[in-house]
Formats: sequence, C-alpha cells, structure tokens
Amino acid sequence: MSVALGVRDPALLARIERFVRADVVLVSSDFDGVLSPLVDDPGMSAGDAGSLAALHALTQLPNTHVAVVSGRSLADLEGFMAPVGAIHLVGSHGAEFDDSFKRPVIDGITATQRKVLAELSAKLGVVGTEFAGALVERKPGGVTFHYRMVAESLQSQAAELARRAGDSYSHQVQMTEGKLVVEYSVTGADKGQALEVLRHFVGAHSVLFMGDDVTDEYGFGVLTDADVSVKVGGGDTKAKYRVGNVANVTSLLRAVLVARTRAVSQSPAMEG
Repeated sequence: MSVALGVRDPALLARIERFVRADVVLVSSDFDGVLSPLVDDPGMSAGDAGSLAALHALTQLPNTHVAVVSGRSLADLEGFMAPVGAIHLVGSHGAEFDDSFKRPVIDGITATQRKVLAELSAKLGVVGTEFAGALVERKPGGVTFHYRMVAESLQSQAAELARRAGDSYSHQVQMTEGKLVVEYSVTGADKGQALEVLRHFVGAHSVLFMGDDVTDEYGFGVLTDADVSVKVGGGDTKAKYRVGNVANVTSLLRAVLVARTRAVSQSPAMEG
C-alpha cells in the first residue's frame, strides 16, 4: 500500500534524512516519466536539466552512487543521458549494463531468441500499419509496441492486437504492459534484478529508487526497510512513498543532494 506524499511532506523528508546517513548509498531512477516528461514520440524525450544536474552532483560525493535503470536500450539511454559522467546506466529493463560493470551486454541471447524477436517485430509491424501513430521499437533483448500517438478511440484495439501478436510465443517471451506500450522480452530481465546487481556492485547499504510505470514495480518489490521507494504519479504501487510528477522528482533530488552533502560533511567516517 502506497502512502500519497508530496515532496514537502515531513514523513518523506524525514525518511530522506535517514537514507542519507547510511555509509554507502545508491540513488537510482527510471528515465521516462521520472527524469524526463512522457512525450508522444519517445525519440523526442529530454531529461529534466535540474534532475540531471542533481544526479551528477551526487556522484561527486563520497560513497554516493547514482544509476538510471530504464526500459530503453542502453544505446538510446546513453544518448539521452549524455554526458554520462559517473552515472551507471542499465538498459532494456536490466538486460544491458554499461561498461563500468565489466560484463557482457545482453548475455546469452540465442539464435532462436533472435529469430523470435525478428518474427514478433514483424507481426507488431503489421499491427502498426493499421493504426496511424503506432511505433515499433526493437531492442537488443526485446521489442516494444508504442501506441501513445494512436487516436484515443483506437488505443484499446491497438493494445489488444499487440497482445495477440505474442500469443504463439507465450512460452518464449515475457510480456509487460506499461503506459501505452506493450513490451516483449526474451531475456527475463527486470528492474528488480538490476537493482540487486547494482546494490551488490556498489556495496550500497541503502537504495533509493524512483519509478512511474508497471515495470518499475519489480524494482520496488526487491527493496527492503532500509531502502526508499518512490512512485511518481498515480496508480497502484508497492512503493512506500509517492510524488506527483517530474518537477517533484527534481525537487526531491535536490533535497537528497542537500541532505547527503550535509551528512557527509558531518561524518568524517563517510568521507573515506
């Protein structure tokens, strides 16, 4: 059960004050709908300047790590986040990790899985021709059908046909529905697994994760009482806290930056 909180709510700010006092912290977030407003054309997204500035500033503090975990391909995410600096990037819902992890991108995709993705992409492409504004996005480990720009009266029909396109592959792909998207993956990766990899990789004692969509619920699901989960916008969620929009995220990140800077300056042990 989520608690609906604004950025200035004392309970949320008090929780942030506890979070920043952990020896090693990870501040992590989805991209679209959290660091960037949702737009009709996913290629036109742009990260909020204030949020990105706060994330980069956090990476300059001792024992403070930052990551963006997105459903976008790693290549797309790198373009939207440039310059990346010390921010860790994870794409394709956890199937792609940037070079800082020293691990292969899309480990273990087989020839059969590549064939499934090609066939499924083609089927979704056929569905897309029936609905003006529909987009099919191919990713290294999956494919996404976007119908945000389809006429509102036809969106339900477009989504249903996109779901049916994967019926014959139900044992080979994982389908997830998000905000006006239907996504298929052959990797089985999710943001919960990605956060666990990140936590172990940076040695975080506490993790803050912000997300707005259904796929982010996997991330919220692995967080513990030592962590902070923040849902952006409406909808059912496992997250403990909630803020309203991208502008609220910027305010929250600035509050985290101020509080963490103060905590580090007051604790010599943290500065190591």
